[in-house]
Amino acid sequence: MKLRFRWQILLGAGLAVLACVLYFLHYALFGQGQQTFSYIGKRIAFLPLEVLFITLVVHQLLTWHNRGIIVRKMNMLVGTFFSEMGNDLLEQLNTVHQLDDLDKQRFKISKEWSNQDFDRAIQAVTHIEPRLQIDSDVLENLRQLLQPRRQFLLMLLGNPNLLEHEPFSDMLWAVFHLLDELSRRDDLHSLPTSDIRHLAWDARRVYNKLVVEWIRYMKHLKKDYPYLFSLEMRINPFDEQRSVLVTG
Repeated sequence: MKLRFRWQILLGAGLAVLACVLYFLHYALFGQGQQTFSYIGKRIAFLPLEVLFITLVVHQLLTWHNRGIIVRKMNMLVGTFFSEMGNDLLEQLNTVHQLDDLDKQRFKISKEWSNQDFDRAIQAVTHIEPRLQIDSDVLENLRQLLQPRRQFLLMLLGNPNLLEHEPFSDMLWAVFHLLDELSRRDDLHSLPTSDIRHLAWDARRVYNKLVVEWIRYMKHLKKDYPYLFSLEMRINPFDEQRSVLVTG
């Protein structure tokens, strides 16, 4: 600890000595001791205000700046997740989810959506009970999708920027838990019904959290990266007529 702050202590002591030397030279050259000490007193009296300014204003500006950098890095992580596996996972879970037409329309994001539309879609997710038709084949497909991405998930979970985005972190842990459950079973085609039901609940947990984070990600893209939003909107997993081709 002493070594860590050694240069700060030396710098502070050096500046204090330099200030004393300069004040002494000023007094030696120009005299006016009363004015010199009066000026020193005024500077000392103003010191608390300087500390207040640096602490409350400058520190806050630096905090906002650093937070902005962290948020941008966090959004990059979210984008990497959906590009590498999130979109595929959401599409695969959607194939076994019996969404009605109204729910499909709620998540059919368009370029006309406002922030309020995205917020309403997120609220809608909390009121939907996923009806995932899970069987051994679905579980095997999920394992084949997730298992090659284990190291990728661990890399994301080890990123300190996740502390700034707790919901996304919770979603990653839910995905990793599902992967861990699937990986620890040798034969997914010989599971009892009770175990399949348990894994289905794990998949539902992932689905709810994944859809919410996907909507938040789309909201971010629409605001900051319109060209990326255009692509993601065309491959929307909730749009049955989706096509990556630009047709209009």
